[in-house]
Amino acid sequence: MDADFENTDDRQPLEWKSRYGDDARKQIRYEAVYLGIMFFVLPALIAALWLECFRFGMVAEKYSTFCRYGFAWLAGTLGGTMFSIKWLYHAVARAYWNHDRRLWRFFCPHLSGGLSFAFFTLAVSGLVKTIDVSTLHKPAAIVACSFLVGYFSDSAIGKLREIAEILFGTRRESKEAKSANEKHGPTKTEIKSCLSGPGPVQQHQPAAQSESVHPGNLGTEK
Repeated sequence: MDADFENTDDRQPLEWKSRYGDDARKQIRYEAVYLGIMFFVLPALIAALWLECFRFGMVAEKYSTFCRYGFAWLAGTLGGTMFSIKWLYHAVARAYWNHDRRLWRFFCPHLSGGLSFAFFTLAVSGLVKTIDVSTLHKPAAIVACSFLVGYFSDSAIGKLREIAEILFGTRRESKEAKSANEKHGPTKTEIKSCLSGPGPVQQHQPAAQSESVHPGNLGTEK
């Protein structure tokens, strides 16, 4: 994007009036108030958890576990809220705001919280090897990690997808790769890997085949 557009929002000097009508500005204020409330309430809830305001007679061990998962959810929601606020003011300033995105802006913080909760659970179980489980016993580490997961939820979803593919074997060949193979046939590397197996090797192989051969997918159900 052009630097002048980023700094001026494609406006002329002294062009200060809003581009939006009265109804649009009213809807924008509603969203801003909603996200603003979330932004201030969530840190207060995290502090209340840490101060044991929600203990309600639970023993120390159970409350500690409750706090860890609560920190993960609330900090992830806070990260998603900050991302939604950033998207909102950028969209409004650059004239990209539209009413159809309202559901996304309302639910993005809560989806980020749920994603952070799931990611924390996977990390504690040892399925996410990139995180040292021992550090997740500290409240500060839980809040920091969960906030990052909530703010960068797209990257976190990609990591969870990798875990799901490993656990459930859901990895599939991309449509682009399939169409390329159907058009051009197997690559030289694939043909060479096929020929390197046991059995006699023919000296002359056809340059193209009617069907693609994928050694890694021979046992995959279609």
